[in-house]
Amino acid sequence: MTQGRSRIVVLDLEKGKTGLGFNIRGGTDHPRGDDAGIYVTTIRPDGAAGQDGRLQEGDKIVMVNDVDVSRVSHYEAVCAFHNAGNDVCLKIIRRESVPVHVENSDGDSSVATLLLMITVVGALSAGAYVLWRRSQ
Repeated sequence: MTQGRSRIVVLDLEKGKTGLGFNIRGGTDHPRGDDAGIYVTTIRPDGAAGQDGRLQEGDKIVMVNDVDVSRVSHYEAVCAFHNAGNDVCLKIIRRESVPVHVENSDGDSSVATLLLMITVVGALSAGAYVLWRRSQ
């Protein structure tokens, strides 16, 4: 099992002759579920992003230079990239997976053990709430 957290990353890239070298998807006209963000889908190794190595597939782009692309259509995001010039500063949100590892007495990872722990914590929380309400 994994649990996610996000962090903001700022990347400065130079377009060069081959461009930035990545594809995007998303936008208010093509949302991903409830999320209308702009996401990196593929990175070409010969482009600026591929040569730099820091941009990752799945990164959510929220700024292109000084242009907020967090709530724009796909076309508007593409225009922001085209109008960005040769030096491009990207502000991205990277979702990082943090593994949640639980071992039972046999040393095996067990989802059942994790679910049991969640159930026990929930029951203890409910009991504490009932006791707190009675003391009011």
